[in-house]
Amino acid sequence: MDLSCATCCSEDLERMSSRLSAAVADGITELAVLVLPGSFNPVHSDHLRCLELARAHLLSQGVHTLAGFLQPSSDQYVLGKLDGEAMSLQNRVTACKIAARDHSDWVAVWRSGESSGSKATKLCEGFLHNKFCGHGARILAFQVCGADFVERCSTSRWSIRAMQPKVVIARSGSQLPPGPPGEGWHVVWAGKELGRFSALSVRRGVNPRKIQGAKRHPGNQLSELTVTSDQCCVPILFGAGGVGRFFCFSNFIGVLYQLKKINDMGGKEEKAPQRRKCAETAVKHALLILQTAHLSLLWQSHDGIVGLAGIVTSWMDLIAQLPAKPAVKVSPDAKSTAK
Repeated sequence: MDLSCATCCSEDLERMSSRLSAAVADGITELAVLVLPGSFNPVHSDHLRCLELARAHLLSQGVHTLAGFLQPSSDQYVLGKLDGEAMSLQNRVTACKIAARDHSDWVAVWRSGESSGSKATKLCEGFLHNKFCGHGARILAFQVCGADFVERCSTSRWSIRAMQPKVVIARSGSQLPPGPPGEGWHVVWAGKELGRFSALSVRRGVNPRKIQGAKRHPGNQLSELTVTSDQCCVPILFGAGGVGRFFCFSNFIGVLYQLKKINDMGGKEEKAPQRRKCAETAVKHALLILQTAHLSLLWQSHDGIVGLAGIVTSWMDLIAQLPAKPAVKVSPDAKSTAK
């Protein structure tokens, strides 16, 4: 069984292999891998900033980072926590991949869907160790967590050696246990760099029907809506609508039909008003294509109604443009014969 199918994609593994080879060539014999577990419902810029802060801290300690992973929690965990606002694991993974595009040289997504971040970190370390065991460098996985994780731990656990190394990102106002941490605990004070955004504030700021759309259309082609607020960039996923594409096709037929009519009229001067009318109609159809293409990317239930109404009006317009059948003239001789 190829475990990479359920953990990270082959492209990410290839990039890690290249980075690992370059590091070994530079004489580096130990590399860190960062794993940031969380619901990511949805992912936002502060999550990526946590990985950056952790990487910078380890580098200051002389430890180079091979890769950083966003690790979305299981559907069961998120559903129990957020109920109707929960996004599926599939969509959260895809959202994380989109969010990490600007950091794709070192940030990837760990897709196992573990509820336990500690377990996922250990699994990640074992998997990468087996995958790259012949490269000549030791890989050590660090779990990246917030101060709230430490607050839930007992003081005795804080003061002893961590079974799995951890990088704690402490924000302003965080309360850590008294006394120095044990071996394997790394603390990074982020100050005011973090805390301005949260998944809750993003969910409140985004139309809930759009978030639900990501659940209703898990199998459709996915598109991206980016909600930007200062440094907050949140990809929300929606399904693309087939109704909108059909509406685009019907209007495309309308454009072709109007162009054919203009061609059939030729350059006759007396046909100038009709040609101008056909040109206006063709432009109208073209604008409807652009508008509906946009609607199909932001698929919602009301967009379906707009699409259906558009199809009806479009075909009514096409029918209205069809040439009328010529009236049958009855000659006087035919009338007298009929009498």
